[in-house]
Order: sequence, then C-alpha cells, then structure tokens
Amino acid sequence: MKIPHFKKIFLLLYLFFLPSLVYSQFYNNKEMRKNADEKNAEWLVREGFTLVEDAGDFTTPVSIALLKSPGQSPNDVIYIVSELRGSIKARLRNGNVIQIGEDEEISKPRKELPDFQAEMGQTGACLTPDDKTLFTTSVYQNGWGRSNKITRWKSVGNSPWTKIEKVEVFDSPFRGDTAGLAHQIGHCFVDSNYHIWVGTGDGQSWTSSHKKDSTNGKLLRLKSDFSQVESNPFYTGKKTEAGGYIFSMGLRNPFAIAKSEGGEVYIADNGPEIDRLVRATKGTDFPWDNTNPSMTYNNLMTFPKSVGPADMIYVPKNHKLASLRGHLVIAASHITSLLAVPIDDKKGVTGEPWWIVLPTKYEEERRQDFTGLALGEDGIFISHIRMRKDGGLLPAPVLKLVPGQISTENMKYSGEQLVEIKGCRSCHIIGGAGGNVAPNLDAIRSRTTEMFKSADFLKQVEEMASYKEEPDHEKWNQIRSKLTDPSLDSKEKLELYISSKLENPKFLNPISGMPNLSLSKTEIGSLKEFLVELSEDSVRFQGLEKWEYSVVKQFEQNPRISLVLSLLFGIIFGIYGKRIFYLLKGLSIRLYLRFMKKS
Repeated sequence: MKIPHFKKIFLLLYLFFLPSLVYSQFYNNKEMRKNADEKNAEWLVREGFTLVEDAGDFTTPVSIALLKSPGQSPNDVIYIVSELRGSIKARLRNGNVIQIGEDEEISKPRKELPDFQAEMGQTGACLTPDDKTLFTTSVYQNGWGRSNKITRWKSVGNSPWTKIEKVEVFDSPFRGDTAGLAHQIGHCFVDSNYHIWVGTGDGQSWTSSHKKDSTNGKLLRLKSDFSQVESNPFYTGKKTEAGGYIFSMGLRNPFAIAKSEGGEVYIADNGPEIDRLVRATKGTDFPWDNTNPSMTYNNLMTFPKSVGPADMIYVPKNHKLASLRGHLVIAASHITSLLAVPIDDKKGVTGEPWWIVLPTKYEEERRQDFTGLALGEDGIFISHIRMRKDGGLLPAPVLKLVPGQISTENMKYSGEQLVEIKGCRSCHIIGGAGGNVAPNLDAIRSRTTEMFKSADFLKQVEEMASYKEEPDHEKWNQIRSKLTDPSLDSKEKLELYISSKLENPKFLNPISGMPNLSLSKTEIGSLKEFLVELSEDSVRFQGLEKWEYSVVKQFEQNPRISLVLSLLFGIIFGIYGKRIFYLLKGLSIRLYLRFMKKS
C-alpha cells in the first residue's frame, strides 16, 4: 500500500517528537516560575521555593560536606567543599570562603572543562557524624594509568576546619583497577555506624563491574579506619582485597548515592543514554552489559532520557522542607536541574517525579553542571561548575534552595541579568542591541578615553567642584580629581567612572537624565565587570564572539525579527515547497546511488 507524502511527514514528525512526549510523562514541570519572579532570572523554580547564592569564590566545586554541629561565631566553618582540581575550601558563618587545604596528588587533565578529558580529579567529601574526620575521594596517577583513592584528613589549629592536614591515603584495594574518564570514584557519605559508603565507576570496562576482585562499578562500604565491614557479603578481612569492601556490584557510574531514614541506600546510576534508580541490596549484581536495555531491569525507576545523576540526598519526613519530605532529590548534571522522586522503603517510587529547578534559556549560552548536594536545616546546598562552552572556567558560587519566595531586592544577579532587570537597553545599546536615547555602551571604553582628555571634561569637573551643596561633595570631588589624573591607568579610570555613574548618575552632570537605579555595591560591581568586559575588542562573553552575542541579543530584544523570518520562510515554502521536496528527494537518491556504487 502506498502511503501519501503528507502521512510520511506526519509519521516522521511523530517519531521525532516521541522521545520528548515519553520524557514529559515522567517529569512534572507544572507550577514552575521564574526565580524571584524576574523575567531574566537564571533559573525556573518550583512554586514555593527560591534559589539563592550562598557563597562564592569557587572554581570547580563538586561536593559539599556540612558540619553537624558548627560553631556559632562569624569565623566558624559551616561546610567544606571539595573542588575537582584538588582544592578544599570552607564556607564560614560570615559568608567568607577560605582555602583550608589541597590534595596535590591527584591526576591532572591534559585539557580543561568542558572537554571530556577534564572530567576527572577530586570528587567526594564527607564528614563523620562527630565532625572530627573528613574523607575525600579522588583519582591519582598510578604509573601509566589512574587509580581511585580515599584520603583521610584532620583539622589542625585552634579553629575547627580552618586548616587541615592529610592523615592517610587509602588505595590498596584500588591499585589493581584503572579509573576511566568520568568513570571514577564518586560521592561518599558516612552513616551513624561510622561506615563510609562510596560509589565507583566501572572504569569504562563494563566486565569489571561484575568481578569480585575489582572495585570498579561497585557500591563500597568500609569502616572509618579503612578496614572491611564484617557484614559485607564478600568479607575477607584483608585491606588489599577488593571483594571484602563490595556491598553491591554491576553498576556503571553510581556517583549519586543516598541513605533514607529507614536505613535503605539508593543509587542513581548513570547509563549511556538512559539512567536508573535502584535500591542497593547486599550482594546484588545489577545487570550492566554496556547496553541501554541492561539499564532497565529490576529498577525502582528508569529515566527515559539521561539526566546525568551527579549526587543525591534523601529528605527525612520531619524536615522543614515539607513538600520534599520522603523524597530523593537528584542533581541532574546534564541539564543543570534538580529532580524530586517520592520514595518509600517498602513500596519504592510512590508517585510522579517532579522538577524543583530548571535552567532558563539564558543558560544556553554557557554550560553549567550541578555536581553536589547537601541537606541543611532550612534548605538544600548545591555545588555547580560553570564554564564557557568554548573552554575556560567561570566563578561558581554554591547555591541554596530555600522555601518561600524571596523579594528581588534580596537576590543576587549577574551583570547581564541586571541589564535586563533594570531596563538598561531601553535607552542604551548594550551587546549590539537596545535603544539610541543614551550613549552606546559598547563603545564606552573609546568614548571615555577621549572624554577624559578633552578640555570640556576638565571644565565640567571644575564646574562640579563649585557646587558646594552637592550631597557627599568631598567624596565626589576626590573621584572627579582621580579621573583627571594623567598618571592613572585608563582601565582604572574606566572602572571608576562606571561604578561612580552607577552609584550617582549626576556625579558629573547635575541635569543628567539617567535615573538612579538604587543598586547595591555587589550589583554595581557585577554591572561594572560586565560593561568593561563587553567594551574589550577581544571579548568572548559566555563563549560567544562579540558579533555572535550581538545577533543573539538582537533576536531576544526584537521578537519581530523571528516573526518576519518565519513569515518569509512560510511564503517561500508555500510557493516553492513542492520543488524543494523533489530537489531534496533527487539529491538523496543520487547520494544513495553513489554510495551503493562505491560499496
């Protein structure tokens, strides 16, 4: 039977969108809204939550270890963060971040993120229940290959965890295995019995995940002194023998592990194209044979589209986050999101999973990976790595998901977000898009360089010096004097001019039409950094060339462009659609015949 062309097209479209249709059935994205209700906020969050920045000054944060009983003084540590490149940092109660140590004996990549070769290094960090011992997990260079290891640290000095010292490196059962890129040792946690639980990747060798003499592709359980737990299914009592540390096996990349209040351990295992959620039963050899189908057997849940589970926590039924009680919260690294899965130790998954956090379109211009989670008393801490898509790392604050809606005044935004939120483009051209009412800020560097040299500028400064009634007159006089100082570097002048103009738009001109935006010092700094970067000729903002960024912003600012282009495409396709169809058909036939002839 001959199928009409329009039915073929419909069938192809259906097959193309089928994965998305199936995908949508498993992930509820209802009640999502812009974070803090701002149109260009960086995230979509579930109604009833807000995502805020908790602390900055990180580069590659991957795991967060919360102290159970932190001190109450401003300089006391409340959590520790391990970074992929070996640094170990601490967040103080006053909000500052300090480096407390570094593991220099980890394997260093040949290339930096987002290159695949860079997905290795130091990963997990976990504290014992008494806050006295820290463990980190990582990969080190072992001859020509790489091996996993666990390192024990202790706090030294007068103030707990402001400085650390390496106590012991445990690698004896790992030495016979090779860790693969992105298939290495992962996150860890220490339970109330002081047993360390940690997942290990299969080292890109699926057969090793089923071998009892290999630590690869396993969920391991060991004591805090690195000895074997007697109740492990293959206990041998010897620290050098891998089998005695195995709790479950047959796994691919079990980075995300969590323990419920009932004592069950769950694993969100990364697959090649689909992921799975399983319960870690003692001695179980889960099916994994390097194929997608093997990731679907006997699961609590199968993810029909890979989300890249990087870490996972369980929210107890008495926690302040009421809507998340009895849920596993998964950090989905591939799509920079948080997914909640309702779970019961006896029944398994008890309802439809739902999104808590999703990225906005804004995030398409760079890459971010959620890497680690930690459950605090009043929220969830999230570590994430931010990077340019063409290479290079960006500063990455630890985020915090908190209940309730926070006003925009209490939110932190990037410079580009502030441009949109404050409506700067209604008057200025910024990044190639905007209005012509006020000066083009893309040319601010060249314009101000000439302005500072001009006689009119010197005259303007002298005139402003005579306005004694000006608020904070002495302060602004000193700033204006610096701008006339020929010994001051041009970039310093530009930064001083921008920050001063943002704080006080009338500091050079009492009749300036620029409104006072009531910006905080942090917001002034973010906007200044953004405008200075855009003014540089060699800028690659968010991985884009200057002209590329301009095109993106033109489309965002002028929806009519997309409308006109769609209309033109529709007209052309309506007139020449049949010819285009036969042209493509003939081309495909010729290519097929040429291929058959060569073969």
